Formats: sequence, structure tokens, C-alpha cells
Amino acid sequence: MRRILATISVGLVAATALVGVAGATATPVDGAGTVSCRSVGKLTFSPALVAGGTSETTVTVKAAGASCSNGTGDGAGVHIAKLNGTFTLPSNDCATVMALTSAPMSLATTWKVGGRNVPLNPSVIDTSALAQSADPVSGKWTAVASGSVTSGSFAGTPVTLSMGFAKSPSAMTSNCAGAGLRGLTFRASASTFVVAAPAPPAS
Repeated sequence: MRRILATISVGLVAATALVGVAGATATPVDGAGTVSCRSVGKLTFSPALVAGGTSETTVTVKAAGASCSNGTGDGAGVHIAKLNGTFTLPSNDCATVMALTSAPMSLATTWKVGGRNVPLNPSVIDTSALAQSADPVSGKWTAVASGSVTSGSFAGTPVTLSMGFAKSPSAMTSNCAGAGLRGLTFRASASTFVVAAPAPPAS
């Protein structure tokens, strides 16, 4: 009987130790490498953009990089990236905003990894350059913000957030002339989020 009890006791101790190891949380690290995702999200304007507006407007950015693939290093394990931030524009005039070539944004970014990949520390992404135009195929408005990761995982790596909006320039102008343009949604089918150095131009 004593031998049986001793065996049971040893088994319980071993099982408890295994549970402790399995339940341990890995310490997040500053990831390195590249990330490439489809992107979805929304820009919200407060106050709304209007024709001839003269007020400052606060822009809230909520975005997610999903369906991530082809990443390298720690970025290969990233499944989802979430980006959030606010910034202020000096005017809520629709035409002025649509003509901007710079819009400083600071985006707090978190990374969700899958499987047994080591969790990653969050990042801060700062962008300033902005390129806007109508997509030549769909006719929808697009905006491409570029900058870099300034702290946390992937620090120092260039970033491009390409936003393909659901509205055409004429629809945006019509909204601005009416009740105002309160927000713009960008679609995964036309938007990307890339943390990597730009590819060299073709020779």
C-alpha cells in the first residue's frame, strides 16, 4: 500500500510540474523581420469634412492587418496587426484634405502571433508622407501613408499603409457638399499593410 501511495504521489508531482510548464507565458520580445498583410479599417473625422471648412479636424485611425503572409523572421508568425491612433489636420475643408501630401500619424500597433511563435512587443509607427489619387481601375479614392517603425518590434523598418477607400472622389465631394464626410472605410481587397524596405525599382 505504501508503495502504491508513493507512486501516486510522484505521479501527481510530475503532472503538476508539466501543467506549470505548459501554462507558462513566454516573455514578449522585440521582433525583427518583415510583415505583409491585407488591411481593413476606417478613418473618422471630427468635425466632418465639408466644402469650404475652416476648422481643425481630428482624425481617428482604426485599422487591422489581416491575412498576413510572406513575412520573414519574427514577422512570419504574425497573423494579425492592429493599428490605432489620432492626429489633427489644420482644416476640415474637403478639397484641402484630398490634396494633402503629408499627414503626420503616430499609430500604436500590436501583433498577434499564431501557434508556438514567441509573442511580440507592441510598436509605434510614425508616418508623414501621403500620396492620394483615384485608382485608375476602380475609380475609388486611395491614400498611401509611408513612414517607419520608431519603437518596439521591427524598430527602424520602413512601413507602408495603403488604403483603398470604398468611395470615389465624386462621392466624397458630394458628401462634403451635403451633410459632411464623417468617415472613410478602406477595404481588404484594395488595401495593404507592409513592414519592409521597398523593393528596388526594376532595372
